[in-house]
Amino acid sequence: MQKPKKSKRETKPSLERIRDAFESVAARLTNMDEQPLLEPGTEVGAVVSAALAAAPAVAMYRDAIRKDLPHFNLAQIDDIEPMALALAYAERVFAYSSTAGDGFAELLDEARKLREGLQIAAEALAHRGLFDKDLVNRTVGEGVDIAASLSALAALFSADWSKVASRTAVEKSEIERASEVASELGLALTAQKAADGADGAAQMLARSFALLLGSYEQCRRAVAFVRWSEQDVDSIAPALQKRKRTAKKAPESAPAADEDTAPETASL
Repeated sequence: MQKPKKSKRETKPSLERIRDAFESVAARLTNMDEQPLLEPGTEVGAVVSAALAAAPAVAMYRDAIRKDLPHFNLAQIDDIEPMALALAYAERVFAYSSTAGDGFAELLDEARKLREGLQIAAEALAHRGLFDKDLVNRTVGEGVDIAASLSALAALFSADWSKVASRTAVEKSEIERASEVASELGLALTAQKAADGADGAAQMLARSFALLLGSYEQCRRAVAFVRWSEQDVDSIAPALQKRKRTAKKAPESAPAADEDTAPETASL
């Protein structure tokens, strides 16, 4: 069988994309048993990148897997991408699960500065009749949290940018950054309330990792089976975890069903 070419993949998915992916698997994560927490130094970002890169390559063997392994659950192939994105989101939530972190403090400080600058500019434009004064007041009024306020101000400028660009000192890059920071801060603030703090966020990260690993390893085994003669599973779907080396056994008449060999059809 000729090996299909890998397609290029987005390397830095947006916050909205990883959040949507997490929500799509949230029920499955909630129903999982408690998982061992990840060891310090686990490179979650590298795992996410590897899984996302492998997802389209694995999908190219869907027909071959369907033919040779008729009992294999093909949904596991489709699961790789959303589960990898969900893991990326879980990692972000874990990173922001404690307000004591310097990263959160810096993000909050940047958000406040951006909101202050956009608020001053928006009020000046409203005074000249270029923005709706009541709308501006609602975006920065009492009771509006900083993330929502910053997001609303960025949206306000973006919607009428062609009209106000030459009338304000605000730059387009500031608006784009404000939108990014608002989304990131929204995630950070949500992380404070969700998953029962740092401990709950750590468990959710562990479950997200385990969920991805389970489906990914099954897909690796399936690809190893259909590519048994070529022995190139590692170039199609590299292992996400390094395993301890064990002594090699003498070749048997049939390959063992482990991560680097062809799986038995009945076990998939």
